[in-house]
Amino acid sequence: MKYLADAIIMQAIEDLWSEEFKRQSIDFFTGEGFLLCSTANGMVPYDKVRLLHLIREAVKNLRTDAPSMSRSEYTIAS
Repeated sequence: MKYLADAIIMQAIEDLWSEEFKRQSIDFFTGEGFLLCSTANGMVPYDKVRLLHLIREAVKNLRTDAPSMSRSEYTIAS
């Protein structure tokens, strides 16, 4: 279950740079999805807050960054 929760969180982070999936990703991090996944993978509260802070900063920076790539233009290395 931990690996699935990690994969979901990582995909949501990648989706922040996709115009098609950005809204869903933001909803994930601001809703119950992140809370459930971060609990399932054993994150301590400090790490949850720290990651959410990084996500918030990334979203603010996305508004001024270069154009985003579509999901088909990137892959996650394993």
